[in-house]
Amino acid sequence: MDSYLTQNSEIESLIDKYYRWLKENTLVKSVLGVTEVTTPFLNRHNDFIQLYVVGANSNTFTLSDLGSTIQDLEMCGCDVLKGHRFTLLSQTLNGFGVKLKGQELYVEAQKETFCWAKHSLLQAVLSVDDLFYSAKPNIEPFFFEDAAAWLDSLGIRYTPRLSLVGLDSKTTLISQFRSLRMPEKDLSNL
Repeated sequence: MDSYLTQNSEIESLIDKYYRWLKENTLVKSVLGVTEVTTPFLNRHNDFIQLYVVGANSNTFTLSDLGSTIQDLEMCGCDVLKGHRFTLLSQTLNGFGVKLKGQELYVEAQKETFCWAKHSLLQAVLSVDDLFYSAKPNIEPFFFEDAAAWLDSLGIRYTPRLSLVGLDSKTTLISQFRSLRMPEKDLSNL
């Protein structure tokens, strides 16, 4: 039992050390009347995540990403404001109590709820940033890997990544196919 208490005390000491590190690595500055909070948390580009506090002088204020998370996803080819990705975005934001206005992720707070609001917005930004992995270039290889495994499990013959070249007197035409399914009949005499 004593080792448990000692271990518990050591963990609490490490948590206190983490809190000090977190505070030392969080930068706060005022930019054009908005308070910018640069956190030590990194997005998928290894950039520090920045949150903004608007109206910090009043009792009720807004914490926001100013739209940077969704704008970055769109610049990288992942539109989360349409279709199933929008459903995932909405579920993610609802889970953290974060709202969406245009491209901006935000949460309204009072001084008493600042800690919860900042933490929730930060978690939402990290989770929404992960929706990047649902973009077509990222999921396409998984789809073809799964499709190939399924065809293999059924013994269906196919040729992956096939290029066919057609020639005539004036042009060369190259056609690329992700997969070509072979007919079931015996092709040994072709």
